[in-house]
Amino acid sequence: MCVISQDDIVYLSCQDNLDYDLKIAIVNELSMHDELLCCNNIINWIYYIRYSIFMKQDIFPIKLKVTLRNLLITGLNIRAVLNYLNENEYYYRNSIGMYLLIKLEEIPSNIRMTKKIRGVVSKAFIANDMEINEYITMLENECKICSCEINYVQKEKMKNYLIKSF
Repeated sequence: MCVISQDDIVYLSCQDNLDYDLKIAIVNELSMHDELLCCNNIINWIYYIRYSIFMKQDIFPIKLKVTLRNLLITGLNIRAVLNYLNENEYYYRNSIGMYLLIKLEEIPSNIRMTKKIRGVVSKAFIANDMEINEYITMLENECKICSCEINYVQKEKMKNYLIKSF
């Protein structure tokens, strides 16, 4: 897609033929290559799979490597992430915690302030050993790399959530 600048119509018509596991493998590989995440055709493909597949499913993809970038690229449904966290409570807390902070507004309000969610988010923050503004900026930069947006209001809510969690 990057080399020959394939037209959107051509690859959009073919991508539904890709096996689900192959899509996961592509996401796992893409997350390690900043240079590919800048390509318009790759960005369009990411948008397509994000909105047509991953945001709709409630089950965490088994073969997805649990990293912040993979979570951002897929835009995984927050219910799937919360279910995964309940089943795998002691794994991947940092990536999951960062993702939960970014997707804070999507977490149901009755769950958002629970001790468990606040603990996962605050442990991810503590593990990065940064000041709050620096941490939020780092998350914002990761979002930009993965073609996500964090607006000013969202950043302020993230800051307030971190402050309230301590």
